[in-house]
Amino acid sequence: MLDAADLAQLQSTLVAVFTHLLKPLFTWRDPYSYFFWPFLVVALGLCALAYRRSEARREGRNFFAAYFPKAIWGHRSALADYRYWYVNQILFALALGAYFLSTAWVARSVRGELDGAFGAVPAPVETALAAKLLLTILYFIAYDFGRFLAHYTLHHVTLLWLIHKVHHSAEVLTPLTNARAHPLELFWMAGVPSALGGIVLGVFMHVHGADTGVFTIFGLHVFVFVYNAIGNLRHSHVWLSWGPRFSYVFVSRAQHQLHHSTRPEHFGRNIGYALALWDWLFGTIYVPAKEERFAMGLGDGSEAKYLGVVRMYVQPFIDIARYLASGRASSGAPIGAPTPQS
Repeated sequence: MLDAADLAQLQSTLVAVFTHLLKPLFTWRDPYSYFFWPFLVVALGLCALAYRRSEARREGRNFFAAYFPKAIWGHRSALADYRYWYVNQILFALALGAYFLSTAWVARSVRGELDGAFGAVPAPVETALAAKLLLTILYFIAYDFGRFLAHYTLHHVTLLWLIHKVHHSAEVLTPLTNARAHPLELFWMAGVPSALGGIVLGVFMHVHGADTGVFTIFGLHVFVFVYNAIGNLRHSHVWLSWGPRFSYVFVSRAQHQLHHSTRPEHFGRNIGYALALWDWLFGTIYVPAKEERFAMGLGDGSEAKYLGVVRMYVQPFIDIARYLASGRASSGAPIGAPTPQS
């Protein structure tokens, strides 16, 4: 028989378990989630603006028929996204979430090394507004380039591409497709920008001599907050372009949809997140002149391999093992992301 202490412990354990199981359903309260309620409000507002100029409206389809069709939200790929998002929220956050590379740790390490090598710079009596604004801009540029660089390697290093295929196996795009990423990819995509952002932050604090922070909204970097506010439409079928001029500066929602296309001219294009300048510099930019129609996925008929949650976790390891066993990794053959037709 359980005594009172055992019952209390059991109750506490059950509450903790159920709280963790229900936590993903309350991401609308988390500023670090794409589903934070202000982001959802902005996304719906952008959908309304897009609808006013959309072909769907001209064809007489209403807003919900245009942007919430069962053919997309009920597609087998979308259903796989829903299941994977929930399981990943539970397992990944519980087991591995604490091991992400911390920007603050990198910044402290860099500043400590610089202070030790060159001596600490006397801190200003008062942190100037201009210094905080400068750091806010510099940090965002470094962080965004880190996101581009990490994503670029996912498409151009074969072993990383075999992991990234989980994300590109999506045959339709919904906001939850953003979370359709293997845990190893999540580590990589978080670690590289955190490292670059941390280096900039550490160097700036050493030069400035003070623990200068960045401008934030709800505790989130102000530019990241703005980006996340429109990030839900990054993975959607809502065509929203910045036009031929601004699309060379900022990545539009339409450009990222093209990134998921199976057409050869689209594959590996528009790798950037917020700033399109990196794509322009690296020669990976694609700016559509008008709305384009295309299928999404890997383009080789292998999308079905990634429909199950377990398969999404395991298939990259199977693909990597087969690749290494084939001898291609040590044959001197060039390493790069295969085209969708390969």
